[in-house]
Amino acid sequence: MNFRSVSFWGPVVSVVLIAAAMRFLHQELSHVSVDQIWSALSSIPRRGIGLALALAVLNYVVLAGYELFACRYAGVPQPFRRIAISSFIGNAFANTLGFSFLSGSSIKFRLYAAWGLSTADVGRITIFTTVSLWLGLVGLGGLALLLSPDAARTLALGGDILGAVLAAVPLLYILLSTRWRSPVSILGFQIPAPGTATAAVQVLFSVLDWGLSGLILYVLLPGDPGLTVFFTRFMLAQLAGVVSQAPGGVGVFETAFMLLTPDAADNGSLFAALLAFRCIYYILPLLLAALTLAVREALETVPVLRLLAHAGVRGSATLVPQALAALTFASGAVLLLSGATPSLAGRLMWLKDHLPGSVVGGSHLMGSVIGMCLLFLARGIQRRLDVAFHLTAVMLVLGMLAALLRGGDYEEAIILGVALTLLVANRARFSRHSSMFSDRFTPGWIVAMALVLTATTALAATSWKLGTQADDFWLTLTTDGSVPDVIRAWAGAGTAGLCLAFMRLLAPAPYRPAPVSPEEEECVRGIVARAPHTRANLALLGDKTFLFSQSRESFLMFGVTGRTWVTMGPPVGREDEAQELIWQFRETCDRHCGRPVFYGVPQDRLHLFWDTGLSLLKIGEEAIVDLPSFHLNGASRQGLRYKKNNLEKNGCVFEVIPPEGFAGISDELRAVSDAWLSLKNAREKGFSLGRFDADYLARFHTAVVRREGRILAFGNVWTGGRTELAIDLMRFVHGAPRGVMDYLLFMLMFWGQQNGFTRFNLGVSPFSGLETHALAPTWNKVGNFLYSHAEDFYNFRGLRAFKEKFGPAWEPNYLLAPGGLALPGILTEVAALVAGGVRGMVGK
Repeated sequence: MNFRSVSFWGPVVSVVLIAAAMRFLHQELSHVSVDQIWSALSSIPRRGIGLALALAVLNYVVLAGYELFACRYAGVPQPFRRIAISSFIGNAFANTLGFSFLSGSSIKFRLYAAWGLSTADVGRITIFTTVSLWLGLVGLGGLALLLSPDAARTLALGGDILGAVLAAVPLLYILLSTRWRSPVSILGFQIPAPGTATAAVQVLFSVLDWGLSGLILYVLLPGDPGLTVFFTRFMLAQLAGVVSQAPGGVGVFETAFMLLTPDAADNGSLFAALLAFRCIYYILPLLLAALTLAVREALETVPVLRLLAHAGVRGSATLVPQALAALTFASGAVLLLSGATPSLAGRLMWLKDHLPGSVVGGSHLMGSVIGMCLLFLARGIQRRLDVAFHLTAVMLVLGMLAALLRGGDYEEAIILGVALTLLVANRARFSRHSSMFSDRFTPGWIVAMALVLTATTALAATSWKLGTQADDFWLTLTTDGSVPDVIRAWAGAGTAGLCLAFMRLLAPAPYRPAPVSPEEEECVRGIVARAPHTRANLALLGDKTFLFSQSRESFLMFGVTGRTWVTMGPPVGREDEAQELIWQFRETCDRHCGRPVFYGVPQDRLHLFWDTGLSLLKIGEEAIVDLPSFHLNGASRQGLRYKKNNLEKNGCVFEVIPPEGFAGISDELRAVSDAWLSLKNAREKGFSLGRFDADYLARFHTAVVRREGRILAFGNVWTGGRTELAIDLMRFVHGAPRGVMDYLLFMLMFWGQQNGFTRFNLGVSPFSGLETHALAPTWNKVGNFLYSHAEDFYNFRGLRAFKEKFGPAWEPNYLLAPGGLALPGILTEVAALVAGGVRGMVGK
């Protein structure tokens, strides 16, 4: 054992100092009973306890600020959530167990290592926070020595000279940072130069830290010694506690503070305040930190708990905005209710003695206006709108200022400060765009804002002119006959304008898709060419927006109508990227307050959507013909054989024209298409159906039926890799032979057989195949009714019968959408999008 080493004498000195402190406390409290101390604890006002707890929360937020800048300084920025957890746990242990734990570095290393940080990174973070902590302690401690030389002599610290030297340390550190350029090696870690701005931030955060911790004790004291005198005593006592190396300065801090407070009327009450301070600032955070650390370790080591935690995090995405909305609403209510009650006379007199009356009176009006704004903004917070977040943050800051100026209501300011802290900590949750940040300022917007600003100015001027207290302002404004009617009109117009402006401000921003670039078009064509399903060709229609995966090897195609965002089918491309694209689409809808709908999802892709929380609706069945086994033999195909023989006997021939031959027949095909639309009294549709567009059709093979060289019918041919074949646009001229479309289809199937295709997709038959049981869902009953009785709008039965004669297998097709009361509106918007507008829904 080396008796000369610091590791030996450090603990010995600590034990001696703690024993001396305990001896002093025993002497000072010898005439005070435990009952008296308990009575003094019980007599501390609840407001003081609540304020001390709120200050403790703010203090730990400031400590998280240390760590936030420390991570950036070390070059390893982390999410605030991680920083808050590490800072709280580490500092709670370090504050209570003493600085020998190097600010809880061992615990921080355990946490940061799990998040991928190296030992060197954690070392730099720890050194940064430790230096910051000591800068404030040394500087404020030195300032305390200068302000209280008698106390300095009592603690044998050396007087004014030592105080001046210590107080100058933070300033010297900042000056040194202006010339510090090269890294310094400390404890084996390379510490980069902090820079002047970083050094100033270190000092600022440290001063805030020590200042807030002092305020916790200040609000618990039985008397009011004055802030200057109190902080002098507090910092000297903290300096003594830290130098003693006692865990958390226990005993030493209390002894030093009581020695520096000889004017205390009751040592029992003073000791009770110190005991409450230690419980609130040291013991309670330590217990919470230990619980947090234990829960975290359990979540990391027990798989079931980890799964539950992930589920909880997902659930918080909904619960946290609801809680923040309630807190915002409550903050507004606090400002409004406070404005309706008189301020404390002593605080109000002090404000009027130091501030102009117009400032105090105007702050009443400002507080009420801000309170009303917060009530409106709570709805935007609930909807997670970005503009609501920014405005609420500004309003909370202004509300804190108004609360302090109109009556010194620091309790309200603390409540609003806590709300602001929680709001800022959840900034990432407010990603939905609203109209203020997404639209240009239209003339209507400018008029609305001018109206609100003018009305607010008029109301403020009126309140000063009336010369009444803010509490009586609205009563005077509405009932006093001497108030001109024009002023009442201004007040009403201002209130209405404010309400309308906020309603407009918080409206969802309309989605305006960016034009598809040539590079994106090329990417889409490449993915479609590799897709095994023919529905992917709908991406080439030119009426959709695309959401690409990170690799640009997959996409989702969608359209937007109203608030409904509708995808055409599941993701196209790599299977391993499909689920991520689905969630990406949902998040994009969420940012724009949209309602996600996945339209035309086949049964074999439903597994991708189980976790989305959307309702599943069967919208029909898709007819798939097995090409290798397709034939026209047998009694069931007698009708098709007759049509083939009859049409060929009358000179009809079938031909498949490659894409490069489309230009030579484009005009003739357009004439056929126009004749068909006129014959059917129909209009072009889109989204899930092709339309006659020369640029679109030129990308595909075209199947035609000719007679004597003239085209009687045609259809553009979709291919899904070398597996699936389908026909999209099917049209014929007036007077074409009966059965020409049947002939076109089965001849194309034979062409597919010859070219190695295995499936022919005849498309979806809407509302067919829905369950008819009496206990089936309401949607099935509605679909069956439309399938049986809606022939005037669409021949659902006839379409099923037309496809049935080719002997297909029927595969279910689904729509996934949010359920509940919004579902009818969603289905209407989907139908309008597919039909090409509302007119297409009621016509052909």
